[in-house]
Amino acid sequence: MGELVYTNKLEENINKRWKKQNIIVKIEKKNKQGEKFYFLDGPPFVTNEVHEGTLLGIFIKDAVTRYRLSRGFNVRLQPGWDTQGLPIEVAVEKRLGIKSKADILTLGESKFIEECRNFADEYIKLNTSIILDYGVLYFYNKPYKTYEDEYIQGVWSAMKNAFDKGLLYKGFKTTWFCVRCGTPMANYEVRDKYYNKEDPSVFVLFELSDGRHLLVWTTTPWTLPSNVAVAVNGKEKYIEVEVEGKRVILAKNRETILKETKKDYKIISEFYGSELVNLRYKHPFEDIPQVQKNKNNIGVVIDGGNFVQQNGIEFVSMEEGSGAVHMAPGHGESDYRLAIENKLPILSPVSDNGLYTDEAGWLNGKKILEVNSEIIDYLKNKGLLFHEGKIMHPYPHCWRCKTPLIQRASDQWFLAVSKIKESLIEISKGINWVPEISRESFEDWLKNAEDWVISRQRYWNTPLPIWVCDNCGNAIAVGNKKELMKLSGAKKINDLHKTSLYNIKIKCEKCGGEMHRVDDTVDVWLDSGSASFASLSYPDKTSDFERWFPADFISEGNDQTRGWFYSLLTIGYIMTGKLSYKNVLMHKFVVGSNGMKLSKSEGNYKPVMDLLKEGYTRDSLRLSLLKGNLASEITFSEKELEASMRFLNIMFNLISLLKSFNSSKLSNSENKYIEDTWIMSRWGNTKKKVAESLDGYRTDIAMNLLTNFVQEDLSRTYVKLLKPRVFDENDLHGYRVFEGIFKELAVVSSIFLPYIGELMHGSISKKGSVILERFPSIDEKDLNEIVEKVMDNSLNLVQDILSLRETAKMNLRRPIKSISVIGLEKGEIFEDVVKRMANVMNISYALDEKDYEFKLNFDSKSPEFTQEEFAKAAARFLEMTKESIGRKIKSGIEVDIDGKKYTINTGMISIALKKSNLISSNGFRSKSIIVADKDLDYETLREWIKREIIRVVQDARKQFGLERGDRIGLSIQIRGEEGARISSDISELIASKTNASLSSKGNLVKTQDLSIGERDILIEIYKI
Repeated sequence: MGELVYTNKLEENINKRWKKQNIIVKIEKKNKQGEKFYFLDGPPFVTNEVHEGTLLGIFIKDAVTRYRLSRGFNVRLQPGWDTQGLPIEVAVEKRLGIKSKADILTLGESKFIEECRNFADEYIKLNTSIILDYGVLYFYNKPYKTYEDEYIQGVWSAMKNAFDKGLLYKGFKTTWFCVRCGTPMANYEVRDKYYNKEDPSVFVLFELSDGRHLLVWTTTPWTLPSNVAVAVNGKEKYIEVEVEGKRVILAKNRETILKETKKDYKIISEFYGSELVNLRYKHPFEDIPQVQKNKNNIGVVIDGGNFVQQNGIEFVSMEEGSGAVHMAPGHGESDYRLAIENKLPILSPVSDNGLYTDEAGWLNGKKILEVNSEIIDYLKNKGLLFHEGKIMHPYPHCWRCKTPLIQRASDQWFLAVSKIKESLIEISKGINWVPEISRESFEDWLKNAEDWVISRQRYWNTPLPIWVCDNCGNAIAVGNKKELMKLSGAKKINDLHKTSLYNIKIKCEKCGGEMHRVDDTVDVWLDSGSASFASLSYPDKTSDFERWFPADFISEGNDQTRGWFYSLLTIGYIMTGKLSYKNVLMHKFVVGSNGMKLSKSEGNYKPVMDLLKEGYTRDSLRLSLLKGNLASEITFSEKELEASMRFLNIMFNLISLLKSFNSSKLSNSENKYIEDTWIMSRWGNTKKKVAESLDGYRTDIAMNLLTNFVQEDLSRTYVKLLKPRVFDENDLHGYRVFEGIFKELAVVSSIFLPYIGELMHGSISKKGSVILERFPSIDEKDLNEIVEKVMDNSLNLVQDILSLRETAKMNLRRPIKSISVIGLEKGEIFEDVVKRMANVMNISYALDEKDYEFKLNFDSKSPEFTQEEFAKAAARFLEMTKESIGRKIKSGIEVDIDGKKYTINTGMISIALKKSNLISSNGFRSKSIIVADKDLDYETLREWIKREIIRVVQDARKQFGLERGDRIGLSIQIRGEEGARISSDISELIASKTNASLSSKGNLVKTQDLSIGERDILIEIYKI
């Protein structure tokens, strides 16, 4: 039986069969009465073709839901797509060559929205086909799409709930802002998007009313026109120095600045910062309109010493800068909060597209991100530039277009998370996090959560459902299409996107005026955050919501602590007052072989469909990803794929092996082989642990348990022991054990590797599908810890003997006459297993004491020993009897040296042999010393020759395509000492094991010469 190769062509045929069978309908029908399990798919953005990183999350979800189906659960299987927001808009802008919002208006908002919808549909179609091709079961069902009206109504209902509860308000606040996209960003969208950026590092002189100057540091010179105050620390000491003809004030702890700039200076005085508070200064941009309008309320020194920023860092730091902080509350969140405390005005003469407005005077129309050099020149000309340098520092960028963000004050709509924060923290305690360590980072995020800016000045988003009266300013929130039609009198509303709502007016109940919808859309995370109920068509329809809510299981990457996990919890609570999900599996990311996140620019991954063109299989990608530790970054590489392909070939050849057994010709036999008991116990425990891992959502642990069983227990051990029994002894019992495990293995494997699982199932059943099978039961009677332990000892010893063979260059087919295992006792191993797997003829547990001596190796001593202590230990060791040493080798020999206990382990002991026919090795796995007799006596030679001839015959069968049932002719001639005797002893046995006739001849197909132990052998094989 030659090795077969598992190919992706086999997978294609299976996929066609699933579609033809309409398998999703069958399994849902079968499990209809089962316990409900609500799986909620975190919708991926439809901006690119799915890659290995996306598929990891999808494969995890597929494995969890397949497992629940195999347990009889009524699983809600529905994929989702996140179809709106900046990710799609930026992709469409790139496709259409759009550079700014002005270009969108030129194209037309309706046309742009149409292009976004088409783009989303295009990628939904493309990615659905890829995901289905990879055999993901839940994608056979109709997905929820966040751009559909039915879904948008769920988001609107959540917004109406928030508005009616006083949790949705409009405010003029400073937030992160992308001038390229022309819209604000919430804090959680910024946290992980920092990239190194070079900025100016500028020290500016602010002239106090008494003629002295405050030294102020900034890395954003463009914000200086919006300055309203300078903050100092009243409790810290400051110094006044004379430098370059000016009296300059800075913090004493920041005197190093003067030395670093290599300026000559003289300290005039020293005082506390409190003496500076309430002093006034001349604004460096005193002539621009907004400064002129606010001149009586700005230009003041305040005490910011007690103010701590959100990140825990003091606002007035003594670690960097000058100890005098430039405050532009219209362009700094911390500045904003401190300004509100001190009742200072908020200045922000910057438009949505990042241009100065006419309030900035001569800067009007200039791009803020390109004007720093002009401002520095302006300061230099006014004599206010003290020092200019550069700084490279991490700086936040837009998560979609990668433009550097600014902070900007603007009118926006906010969710008052601060009002419900404690409730969110409390209900979040009911979430089961996998791994548990994820809980801490999520709770930390909740504790620091701020009011959420949800409004966006964009187009392809869910419109903010707020209508405001043009006359009296009264505002209302609308929860769905039906309510809007009733309030507006509209007969029909075809679409709930913004351009369809421009002409939808509502009469104000307070004053009778006309109400129009605000122009804003909402943060795209509100869309996915509404998924727990909106995907159930709630509140428009209630039946599915009442049946399924809340979600039993969600899973995404660890970046979603601040993203989907947070928005889902928050919006779900606002909508229902309850926890919206119970169990979270949070995994790390997939990275390339270079350790970087998967990226086309990095060139560290290939499109997943290209992998198939190169011959890799769908299940090989699944295996490569699913076996990675979910708590760590998972490295994707072709090396991993190749290892997975080798594993799948092992499984595929199990099918071939099963088919090669002719069960009709096997005879009943009692279970006289211990490996049958062992493999049943190992499989039972594997099933049990796989189920426990999947019950706990640890797909990675379950996957590795399964692969370890197949590779180590089944293939490398049991199958090797089984083949000779079934082929040579017609042992029906061994076949039945293997067949039973094979059937169950097909079902368990299909949870992770659906294609190979289906192939295995189809090889023994022509009906149905493995998807319809139940997870195999676990019979506690099969579990035998004692047998497993003794078998572990046996296999460890086998590995140690194989290592000895390798060192001695002894081929495995060459029998070892005998081994003595010093350190183990009879009953600690299965001798028959060791003999068969290591090709050993006899095993003993002691050696004639006159044939050896024990000694200690100084080079192998444990680090706990000093040289002197080791010498003392050696003396104690030599006082012991050989029998006593042998008994204690496995557990370690404990010696007392000057009142301190030390352990001599196996690796420190060696054996000196006194006979040339003996060789030895330290058995590190079995914790023993192995002594082998390499003599080649008659029995050993005979066994060696027999094995070699059988190998030649079986290889010939493979070479010429002869099945085991095909009778062959065989001639064996052994020349040399006792050749005739050996031939007489083994020929009949060889003929029996190879289904050969020693008398019948036919066409000669192979002739081979062998030389073994100075005996020349001629083998002739005939096809009868």
